Amino acid sequence: MEDSGFTKADILYARNRNPFWKKKKMEGAEDRTRRRLDMHDYSRGTTVQWTSEKLQEFLDLNKKDSSGRYIHKDWELASHFDTSIPSIQYLRRKYLRVRELLGPRARKEKIVDYMGSSEIILMSGGPRKGK
Repeated sequence: MEDSGFTKADILYARNRNPFWKKKKMEGAEDRTRRRLDMHDYSRGTTVQWTSEKLQEFLDLNKKDSSGRYIHKDWELASHFDTSIPSIQYLRRKYLRVRELLGPRARKEKIVDYMGSSEIILMSGGPRKGK
């Protein structure tokens, strides 16, 4: 590196674009990802049906402390609801989207109703009753 004048950042930049090094870097990536996700999967092979009661319980547990951090970590909620961490992260994103749609003063019943909807429906503006 001293002879060429290249920095470590230059070499990493070049390696990430070179087909040989990209292929080398990606070898076994799928297995590593699968192992990482399986290690934190609390679902025990079952699918959770998110009923109104479970969504209500999720909202009760999905609180933040005074510093803005969640009181319960993702893995704690995943273990509690027997689901995966990505599922909990999905619900947290969905909750933020619902709060964005309904505003900060929305009633909890309305939030639970919207949380039961799919993301496609939420992106179109939310569920419409009677239509």
